[in-house]
Amino acid sequence: MKTPIFSARLSLFLLTRRRRQGFSMLEVLVALFAAFFFLMGTMNAMVVAAVMQVKAERQAQGLYLIQQDLEAIRARAADPSLGATTMCTASTFSAGYGGALKTVVDAISKPTPQGLLSLPNKVYTLTRTTGGSDTNPSILTLSYTVSHPNDSEPIATLYTEVLPNVALSC
Repeated sequence: MKTPIFSARLSLFLLTRRRRQGFSMLEVLVALFAAFFFLMGTMNAMVVAAVMQVKAERQAQGLYLIQQDLEAIRARAADPSLGATTMCTASTFSAGYGGALKTVVDAISKPTPQGLLSLPNKVYTLTRTTGGSDTNPSILTLSYTVSHPNDSEPIATLYTEVLPNVALSC
């Protein structure tokens, strides 16, 4: 007949012996799943970061292209022989300094984006829209967009207004 003390010692011995043998299959599987989900989250964050970096580089290149064109226009706006002195009292945009600058700007060719945005099989277009209003005929408004024909969202946009230097003497 077994004594209760002996049976308690035997079960304690078997229990500690089983723990010394290693991890159970369930413990290993839980650890593997935890590591898998942690790594998947980390990999997802790395992919998102890479996509955002490419998008930021394209946007910076597009803004650089816009800046090149805008600097050429500002150089033309600084020309003191842009228009006649009678343009100070103009009441319409086409008769003011803004209209004179628009005529000059529309003759300037836009920089080509093919060499700047060097992505394989992608050609981006620079769209420049000039305008003005009769409210202030000395100001030329410029709106830029750099986009890919197949993309719904442009990679770079800019709106600005240019006041010719000659208009400051009015």
